[in-house]
Amino acid sequence: MLAGTGSPLDIRWQALATEAVTFLLTVLVLRRFAWRKIQGVLESRREAIRRQTEDLKARREEAERLKEEYREVLEMAGGEARTILQLAVARGDQIAKEISEKARSEAVALHRRVEKQIEEELAGAEAGLRESLIGMATTAAEKALMVELDPEMQERLMSAVVRELSEMEG
Repeated sequence: MLAGTGSPLDIRWQALATEAVTFLLTVLVLRRFAWRKIQGVLESRREAIRRQTEDLKARREEAERLKEEYREVLEMAGGEARTILQLAVARGDQIAKEISEKARSEAVALHRRVEKQIEEELAGAEAGLRESLIGMATTAAEKALMVELDPEMQERLMSAVVRELSEMEG
């Protein structure tokens, strides 16, 4: 058959045979000279991929182990932080209680000092008042002894002494 004649589905047996022989020769040549090299390259690539996969698996396992370790450490740290916080709160409460008790005892001591001071001042004022009363009574007695007083004069004199005593108290 000539090229260009016949149907496109017609098989060209001679071309097919030539291509088949060429393919077989190519396979044989490649198998003889390159097949082992190709197999070696493929095998070394397979081995490299297997090693990388194992390495990645080991790294993933190590990462998981570290992740678990860190989680445990964080839990422990959280527990320690809570314990430290509770201790700090307890210590703060204790210090507040000590300060409160100290302030209360200081207030009681101050109150006692003030009461004592007031009592001393009252005692001093009473003593001063007594001395003034004694002095006025003495003065009244001196005046009464120096002059003979009629009852009306004695009454005026005593009223004056009582008035002076009242003014001193107020």
